[in-house]
Amino acid sequence: MRLSNKKKVFCIAGTRPEYIKLFPVYKELKNYSDELEVFWVNSGQHTDLLQSLEELFTLKPDFSLDLSTVESSSLALRASSLLRSFAELYESHKPDLVVVQGDTITAEKAALAAYYHGGISIAHVEAGLRSFNIHAPFPEELSRRLIDQISNLNFAPTESALRNLENESELFKDNSNNFLVGNTVVDSLNLIRKLIDTEVIDWKDYYKIKSAFENSEIDLNPFISHKQKFILITLHRRENFEQNSSNLQQAVLKLAKEFRSLNFLICVHPSSRVRESFLELHKEVQEQRIENVFLLSSLAYPVFVKLMMNSEFIFSDSGGVQEEAHYLGKTVLVLRNETERIEGIVQGLNKLIGTSEERIYMEARQLIINPGLESDHQLEDLYGDGKSSSRIAKIIFESLSK
Repeated sequence: MRLSNKKKVFCIAGTRPEYIKLFPVYKELKNYSDELEVFWVNSGQHTDLLQSLEELFTLKPDFSLDLSTVESSSLALRASSLLRSFAELYESHKPDLVVVQGDTITAEKAALAAYYHGGISIAHVEAGLRSFNIHAPFPEELSRRLIDQISNLNFAPTESALRNLENESELFKDNSNNFLVGNTVVDSLNLIRKLIDTEVIDWKDYYKIKSAFENSEIDLNPFISHKQKFILITLHRRENFEQNSSNLQQAVLKLAKEFRSLNFLICVHPSSRVRESFLELHKEVQEQRIENVFLLSSLAYPVFVKLMMNSEFIFSDSGGVQEEAHYLGKTVLVLRNETERIEGIVQGLNKLIGTSEERIYMEARQLIINPGLESDHQLEDLYGDGKSSSRIAKIIFESLSK
């Protein structure tokens, strides 16, 4: 039995990108606490990666799901476990609306459980992104298409995303509404940059980071303080495991040997499959005593932002990194054959280079020898103006007040 007349809103996250992009929405929704009860739900998808963010934003979940009982890394088994857990959570606590972000399994199953339950509205933050390839990113492209079709409120980050939603409107349920609001990642980055610029962060706490593959520490001080030049690298998408990962590793080795004064910082995602894909590079770095390649374990978000700011440029297959780096004025060589973040590609700051070893090597070499691809455009406005979360919260409040 419900003890309050307030409408219940669940903000649901399970991965670091979701947390970063949904936290400012949660914060804005809290401004309507006289009329709304707002709860933070952690799905347990990436528990270890969220600890530093929970400390940074001083936010602990009201509800936490447990995926630790799923012994297999099977995507289907983890997805089915999440669907069941969300269904049970909704049955017990009866939210009026759930807010999901992006294209993860957490977002998809949280939305699908609400749809199956009936009577629970769905709000999708960062709706409308499309690569138009169901296999890349996998399974994210399918997840975001499904969420958009069953959501009541679709919040598009860009005009191209809004057009995608409008072009697919015949697929959506009757009471779906689409809104152009900008990307909430800018809201979070504004917060982090303010902390960095006002020197609130004590970087000494972050100078030492564990190596990804051995019980040793790497000193990040030269990179945080910008005393040494480096390229920042991330790779985590399922379609980039095995051969594509090997192509990147061989290109990095070749570049590291050619440009000895330049460092290569690789942020290794804690996923077992990602770690396994970088084992060969770790072995070669050790055997050949290559001193300018560093394989890092997970970084706290302020450190990652600081490293993006200080890097020469970035290699990544991450959608969030494409947005964040663009806001920071940094070039991303995108390790994919297609991307849903087309704005940065069209403007020219980011570049889609695929995953062949030769292309990776040649594109990086060109940037190293001839730096300065950065654009003179208004970078901050491409993905948002920092007010996306307040727009979203206002729309959600108004929709629940009808």
